[in-house]
Amino acid sequence: MADLRFDYGLLQELIDTFETTRSGFETLAGSTCPSCASDDPVADHHASTVKDQEKKLLADAVTSFTNAKDGAQDAYDAFKAADGAGEGK
Repeated sequence: MADLRFDYGLLQELIDTFETTRSGFETLAGSTCPSCASDDPVADHHASTVKDQEKKLLADAVTSFTNAKDGAQDAYDAFKAADGAGEGK
């Protein structure tokens, strides 16, 4: 079997990027959106609906990047464990 070398620094960079992006989306999701105050109740309702949808999309992005980071971390840990097992031969 061929000897495979894995670049852990590159995978760690990917993990860090996922975390930074996740954190940014989390900050956006927690921030208050500017209001669109209007005398028109229909416009107010639509503005509120759009803000709710925006917050949901941002929360979904946080979840997605959390899952991506966790998956990359699992891969990192698995490769490290495999390298450790291979060195013990």
